[in-house]
Amino acid sequence: MSRFRPIRAAALAGAILVLAGCPEEGAVSGALNDIVSRANAPYALLDLATGAVEYRLAVDDAATNATYRDGTMVFRRVGTGTNECFVGIFEVTQAQWFLLGGTTPWTTVDPVVVSGAHAGNRPAYAIDYDALGSAVASYNPSGSGRLAIPTLAQWHLAAGTTSGWTWGAGATRAQLDAAAWVNETTNGTGGPRAVGTLAASSQGFFDLHGNVWEWTRDTTAHGGSWRDGWRSSRVEVGAAASQGVDANVEHALIGARLVLLP
Repeated sequence: MSRFRPIRAAALAGAILVLAGCPEEGAVSGALNDIVSRANAPYALLDLATGAVEYRLAVDDAATNATYRDGTMVFRRVGTGTNECFVGIFEVTQAQWFLLGGTTPWTTVDPVVVSGAHAGNRPAYAIDYDALGSAVASYNPSGSGRLAIPTLAQWHLAAGTTSGWTWGAGATRAQLDAAAWVNETTNGTGGPRAVGTLAASSQGFFDLHGNVWEWTRDTTAHGGSWRDGWRSSRVEVGAAASQGVDANVEHALIGARLVLLP
């Protein structure tokens, strides 16, 4: 019996190495390692040019890496079980929208927004719901990554709540100044800021309050904007047809945040 123990130990050690993402020489590596990452990694990065998805345990440079506002989208895993999904940590930028939709609608709307708001790292806006749906449906690169408009439930998962703000039921001026680009905190600046300029939520999402409204799959927009008052940025507030927001009309204050379907 003792002569079999070293073989068992070696096999067990090899299995542990593979599961840990450090396969021994000659062992199966890529497929199993990808399955483990896809099932457990908190973050997913989508290369818009190829559709390739990279899974990571952390994205420590989210606030500073310009790539994440250009050709790469970063998503955070939220929810559990059948409700689990990857939601974008940033609003879709103008550079990213051009790669997806091939248009620049923010340059053709009435001059509600100053020209300084036209930059690749600013949120895309004046995107009507129908154009957004068409763009994500037709996004079909060679890789595995697919995109979708978030449901309201998925948007709420990213916010971590169905009412109030990401940090709680109430809002102080200091909290708004830190994390919400709304009418009261812009100090007269006429337009959205670069995505991720203000503080992230406790779950790592940026600009859920203010900057631009964000479409959800029920054709309502949520989160408020730079031109609207702070109360409009409450999570439960939605702009819909009753407020003059039509799905097929461009609106200078509405943009998007997307969901990744690996």
